[in-house]
Amino acid sequence: MRYVESYLAHHTWFAGEQPTGADVQMIFPLESLVASGNAKDFPAIREYVKRVHARPAYKQALEKGGEYAYA
Repeated sequence: MRYVESYLAHHTWFAGEQPTGADVQMIFPLESLVASGNAKDFPAIREYVKRVHARPAYKQALEKGGEYAYA
């Protein structure tokens, strides 16, 4: 997680200036980390999750597919 934290401290998205499939792949494990309460020492990861959650496409996907459990 320290590597991911360090990377996100200097980059908005995982693979470029816009969200890509890499972000789709990474959001669930990072959401799980935040939801579990284990992201206290990872502010960049918490901000990344907030950034993804704020995207209209993410909100639209939840409307279509429904909320999901992290367990």
